[in-house]
Amino acid sequence: MCYHWGSRSASREFYQREPGRSAEARFPRFSDDPLGAFDDVDADLERLRSDFLVGDGSAPRRAAAAEEGVSERQMRERNAASVGELRARAAAREAFRAKRHAEVVRHLESAGFPDLLSSPERRLLDLARARAQT
Repeated sequence: MCYHWGSRSASREFYQREPGRSAEARFPRFSDDPLGAFDDVDADLERLRSDFLVGDGSAPRRAAAAEEGVSERQMRERNAASVGELRARAAAREAFRAKRHAEVVRHLESAGFPDLLSSPERRLLDLARARAQT
């Protein structure tokens, strides 16, 4: 979700970081009610609408400026974390220690952001590939 103010925009992630916003946010949360997320988004939008309709726009502008200052790599790292890549990398390290090399290869080769693998992770993948073949 992205919020817009004039020609600037900020993702929900950055907007919710504004002072006082994250503590008030209802979305995202874990719930047994799959439709509860929609109610939470609706409640958040209702609460935040004054920033866009009657406020001076300072909170959305600050969030947009903060987001513009984040590098593309940092955004990709956040995206990778949000889709579980950090857990997959940790699982790969654990599998390597347990000598389950094919599992290491599976975890690291399925990375959605392979360019974000660190040098040690790439080396781990190379070693696991070699050991999985023997």
